[in-house]
Amino acid sequence: MQAPITWNDEVVPYSDPSNDLVRMFTVADPLGYALSKPLYAASGTVFDYCNASTNILGDVVRRATGRRLDHFADTVLFLPLGITTRRWYRFSDQAVLASGDLELRPRDAAKLGQLFLSRGGVGRTESGVGRVGGSGDGATHLAGPAVRLEGNAAGR
Repeated sequence: MQAPITWNDEVVPYSDPSNDLVRMFTVADPLGYALSKPLYAASGTVFDYCNASTNILGDVVRRATGRRLDHFADTVLFLPLGITTRRWYRFSDQAVLASGDLELRPRDAAKLGQLFLSRGGVGRTESGVGRVGGSGDGATHLAGPAVRLEGNAAGR
């Protein structure tokens, strides 16, 4: 990430209400709070991971798709992989915590790891086909070579 947002959630402990990530849970407009933070350098000139950037990106997905990030991810990622048990933390009714703490079962996290390792290939044992992707129409399309993920659709 190359958005040098003045953000402090690594030095200030999470037990401190002045921690910027903690503040996102306590302010009326969490994404407005993140967007209001000043830049400490020109954008694109430094690399600095920042939880604010990831959470802003989650809102970009919501605005682009008309669906909150967790609902969008269910449709295009989790459900096609047979992942039905997950928990997202939310800042508000409109925004989820996109920068971490997504709770998944180990076997479902392994499915995401396999998806990454296979560069997007997925599949179910019974069909033997699948690739997560899109055609730009917002729908999920499955086609192409598969990676076999043992177990049933519930991940067992």
